[in-house]
Amino acid sequence: MYTNPFTNQFEGYLNQLIKELNAFDKEEQIWKTKGQITNSPGILAKHIIGNLNHFLGFGLGYTDYQRDRPAEFSEDRVPLADLIKGLEDAKKLVVQVLEKETDLNKPFPKELFGHEGTLGYYVAKLSTHLAYHVGQINYYRRGV
Repeated sequence: MYTNPFTNQFEGYLNQLIKELNAFDKEEQIWKTKGQITNSPGILAKHIIGNLNHFLGFGLGYTDYQRDRPAEFSEDRVPLADLIKGLEDAKKLVVQVLEKETDLNKPFPKELFGHEGTLGYYVAKLSTHLAYHVGQINYYRRGV
């Protein structure tokens, strides 16, 4: 049982995202866009990996991760196996960090978002951001 109430949410959303990516019939489908959808599932997965490594890894876990946000949205494709590994690694990192950071009233590092807020507020924000993108990918995969 986890001590931080957000740990289960992040783990569940990341597991769902991995299932979504693996559910595509062909790997190349994760790099395509449709209609007005401008970010492919692969790009969104790269973005999620960067987002979690930056805000939770670098910001709270004090890793040496250096975010390159433009690269997250570049058309550069990586193999599905690499995306899955990145998501699995991010999941481990998130669990490790959140289980150390259980005081949700603690201030979140101001420099990460530009203004003050509690750990609980920003972890909730990051959790809903993740859930939003998982939903986008699910919707896309089912054939918008």
